[in-house]
Amino acid sequence: MTLNVKPFFTFVCAVCLVACSPEKEHFVYKKPVAAYGSLFEESVAALPDESYACYLPLAYDAENSYPLMVCFSPDGNGQQPVEQLRFAAETFGYIVAGSNAVKNKNPRNGEAIRRLIYDVQNKYSVDAARMYACGFSGGARLATVLGNQQVVSGVISCGAGPNRYSKTQPYPWYGIVGKSDFNYDEFSRFSADVLQKPFYTVVFHEGGHQWPDSSLLYDAVAFLHLHAYKTNKTERREDIIEAFKTHAFSWVDSLQAQNRYREAYQLANDAATLLSTLTDTEALLAEADSIQQSTAYKADVVQHAELEKLFDEIMKIYPVALVQKDTVWWKSELERLDQRTREASGEAVFTFRRVKSTLGILCYSVSRQLLQSNSPSLKNVLNVYGLLEPDNPDRFYFLSEYERKNGNEEAAAQHLERARTLGFTD
Repeated sequence: MTLNVKPFFTFVCAVCLVACSPEKEHFVYKKPVAAYGSLFEESVAALPDESYACYLPLAYDAENSYPLMVCFSPDGNGQQPVEQLRFAAETFGYIVAGSNAVKNKNPRNGEAIRRLIYDVQNKYSVDAARMYACGFSGGARLATVLGNQQVVSGVISCGAGPNRYSKTQPYPWYGIVGKSDFNYDEFSRFSADVLQKPFYTVVFHEGGHQWPDSSLLYDAVAFLHLHAYKTNKTERREDIIEAFKTHAFSWVDSLQAQNRYREAYQLANDAATLLSTLTDTEALLAEADSIQQSTAYKADVVQHAELEKLFDEIMKIYPVALVQKDTVWWKSELERLDQRTREASGEAVFTFRRVKSTLGILCYSVSRQLLQSNSPSLKNVLNVYGLLEPDNPDRFYFLSEYERKNGNEEAAAQHLERARTLGFTD
């Protein structure tokens, strides 16, 4: 994807809403918002068939310039990320635009992204030095591409890791992933030199492959906001810096209380790196060192390694078994996996859940491959897929195509209708 982005790099001498008034009350991190601005649907002037969800802060004034966050979902649902980002956008004074046109498998995503950004810039007062991208899954990969191409100044990547991140021109990159997400490994096992401090951080939540909640996205926007202070793209506010620092300590304490010592150590280190040059970070660094020296941290590191090994051992078996074992074997195996999940505790629970979600994406990938060759093994894989995810719309689409290729038009039509009922649109 190649974009003509020269107009995007015209730097505007402007400051963010939260920094433009010295009379603003003292900043409180994650203070509930009393009232929100406008969230509405907007058509792209250059191509009215394309639209996006847009959010403007309550105090939006065209005389000021505002940072812009463009958002991409794999299914082209622009409203969901905008809704999730409203809390942060109102607090920090961001314009947010979620594309309804950019989605997985769209060969014209590059053109749609270019039109989206131009449209928002032409209609609203955007600080061109502070444009960012946020995406989930395939949308996150697109956001990282925009960061690599310097179309945007920073990226929030949800559910898709940093394997495409450009090391030659580092930029702020904030990763968020669920511990049961089949893309978890992309975050937890990347080489240390893929991303360069102080330009990145990664946080984990206890869900699966999904958009993170508004609180986690608030932290991500704060990360980008503080980076703008470090690069003098907006006027600093000391109360925001100190509020984030206080929040970081509370977050580290919370992680330790949950026995998540590896994450607590990493967070303390990342927060200290982010805040370096902005405030004194000796206490954060001392906290990170204290955690690293603790017995609990060392035990957590050992357990994590053991669980990663267990995951790898299971996932060496499943790809072969998927095409060789029948549904009787798989029914027993999935019951055993469910039992292990129920009996597990702590991080092991997420490991077994991740095995199941990874098996789901494996069923999807193998089904696509076998469908192209019209392999007789496809029916067995689809039966396993049904045991694992009985209401997955992709499975019913594959069943439809399988029946169609084998001359069973009535069955094909029934499966396709079921796929559409469950949300299949491709």
